[in-house]
Amino acid sequence: MASGKELHPAIAARYAAKALQEKESISRKQKKPIWKKFKSAIPALIGGLPRRSHGELLSMYNKCTKIIVGRRASEVSPVVLELHRAILSEWHDRTKLLLSGKAPFAWPSTDAPGGDGGLSGSDWKNEGMLSALGYHVGVTQGLSEIERRYLLDQAFCIHLPPLNGPSYMREWGVPSSSERLRKMAETLAAFARNAKRRRLRDLQIAYEEWEADLEYLYEKYYVGHFRFAWPKLNIG
Repeated sequence: MASGKELHPAIAARYAAKALQEKESISRKQKKPIWKKFKSAIPALIGGLPRRSHGELLSMYNKCTKIIVGRRASEVSPVVLELHRAILSEWHDRTKLLLSGKAPFAWPSTDAPGGDGGLSGSDWKNEGMLSALGYHVGVTQGLSEIERRYLLDQAFCIHLPPLNGPSYMREWGVPSSSERLRKMAETLAAFARNAKRRRLRDLQIAYEEWEADLEYLYEKYYVGHFRFAWPKLNIG
């Protein structure tokens, strides 16, 4: 090597292959303890979910969805999928308690104090259930189309976090129901109509994304499945 002579191509290839194998071996050794650490912590984490606040559960859920969105299940760590399922199960249990009138703790509200009417999305309480799940549109906190559609799919089929008391939760119905789809469609349509009524250029992108997402729900879940009146975007 010191003589400056070039290695025969076959010998150089063997050296390169050996170096790559050593690098991969080191990488596996480094990752294994981290994987074991998180995997071993999951049972305790899941076991502690009933003691977590609603804000903490929402934060954990949103972190899981950021990892899951745009990937096949086989590409996501089983640890993340297990935690995601456990959070949904906890929400289901809490909602049942809420609707039965036996809830032992206060429930979060989506009521917001008076403001300038903006749609900045700085606080999930300003926009209710969909925003709590991480759904946003527009320039400020907007998501990609793939992210928005994933969150809408989730909102339609999962057990939702308990918000705003029994009456509000009953409006959302059970997963994959006509009540659930109607509430989602009416919510997006209301957002879009309000944006259109205000005629602000800053809301144009938000309006277009709400309109597109409403069409997505219509084509994927409404057509051929339900018969309730689909909300319109015209503002008379």
